[in-house]
Amino acid sequence: MKLRFEASTTLFLEAIYTQWEANKPMRERCLKVYKEWGWSDADILYAFKKRPLCLLLSEKKLTRTLDFLMNKMGFRAGEIAETPYIFSHSFEGVIIRRGSVLNALVLKGLIKEKWTLSSVFLTPEKCFLKRFVASYHDSITELWSVYRGQVDPLGQTFSEGHDQSL
Repeated sequence: MKLRFEASTTLFLEAIYTQWEANKPMRERCLKVYKEWGWSDADILYAFKKRPLCLLLSEKKLTRTLDFLMNKMGFRAGEIAETPYIFSHSFEGVIIRRGSVLNALVLKGLIKEKWTLSSVFLTPEKCFLKRFVASYHDSITELWSVYRGQVDPLGQTFSEGHDQSL
């Protein structure tokens, strides 16, 4: 199968680096991890075409991110493959924080619709905080603590109303 990248784009350079300059065992380990998480060849190819560097991640980061997104957040492989830029984000600093806020909102029943990965994880910080934290803080007083990583939303009972101490 031929992959076509516009030669004047950054993706072209990433693809060349990933395929010819980077360490082949690292690419193979990434492919193995994706397969272990149920990704099809089509999912992997789609992600690669959007973000070639997704084949140069550490096994640890890839496994932790896929575990969180698939097992704790409920995203499917195809959904993650559509947004491979998520792997560029800090696991603790962005993925866990934002995912935990979304989980808290879902557990409380405040969000019913399914959000896309890009609307949660790729939106600028200020927009995320306004849309998901500040907008719901009166309904879940611990939401800022969830965002800061001080409260784990899974298995948590949330208080109602506004609490100035948070």
